[in-house]
Amino acid sequence: MQRKHPALRTLIREERDGLYYEEDCAPEVPLRILPRIEEDDFRRESQFELTTVFPFDQPQLRAVLLQSERESDLLLVTSHRICDGMSMLTVVKEVLGALHNDEELIPYRPITNKT
Repeated sequence: MQRKHPALRTLIREERDGLYYEEDCAPEVPLRILPRIEEDDFRRESQFELTTVFPFDQPQLRAVLLQSERESDLLLVTSHRICDGMSMLTVVKEVLGALHNDEELIPYRPITNKT
């Protein structure tokens, strides 16, 4: 999924005069896999993710899989700097689709300031 979305391959560089985006240099999106023991484990992990800062030198998306034999929860967390509500809906839809489909993901065009 990261290869498909240019914003997920972008890092943020902080300079004295502001923040700048560096394209195609982000490491792989981190995935934490944890056991899902209790029904509300997702609440604890959601709170942890909501209060964890996105470092500029890391992808601005994180994934957490709470896994059990009976059911699992997938949490996708992103920074507002790269993903608005509609973009996140698109990412979630495509991630869920990719779990059930072997079709190749075609990358979107790079983000540019040219029209």
